[in-house]
Amino acid sequence: MVVRELTFEERYKLLLDEITLLWLANYSFNKKQGTLDRWLEYYISVQKQMLRRYFSVAKFLNKVTPGRTFRNITERIVYALQRYFPLEHIKLSFVSDHEAVLEIRNCPLYKRYKKLISKANLDLDPKFVCDTDLKIYPIIAREFGIDLTYELQENGCRLVGKLK
Repeated sequence: MVVRELTFEERYKLLLDEITLLWLANYSFNKKQGTLDRWLEYYISVQKQMLRRYFSVAKFLNKVTPGRTFRNITERIVYALQRYFPLEHIKLSFVSDHEAVLEIRNCPLYKRYKKLISKANLDLDPKFVCDTDLKIYPIIAREFGIDLTYELQENGCRLVGKLK
């Protein structure tokens, strides 16, 4: 057998599966231990620490040009979301300079959750994982002065962000 080098796409899919499996294993382990809420609080604090420098710049810019800053933050989020699913699954609509609607359609991440939960025989419901994932974002968004609400839909989710 000749070993060939993985293509970029193959490497990406394998790494995404591995990262997703680690995420799901964390959920499963902490759920079984009764520490899921504490783990999520810790994860949120780590995310806030990673974004702390960006928060201060965004808060300053938000005072000077709130609509432009809101649009910039929202577009950066959509850009970052592409690490989980292609842009074709993301629909972004700006209702105004202070409100945006983000929809994830036919969510590949939900499908990946479902596949990996089944393969690893984890005691998790993929909808529970999606719902819990989405609870993280409004807490972080508050740091940017954004009220964020979400709702799960049949094949994805819908988020509405409003600048305070």
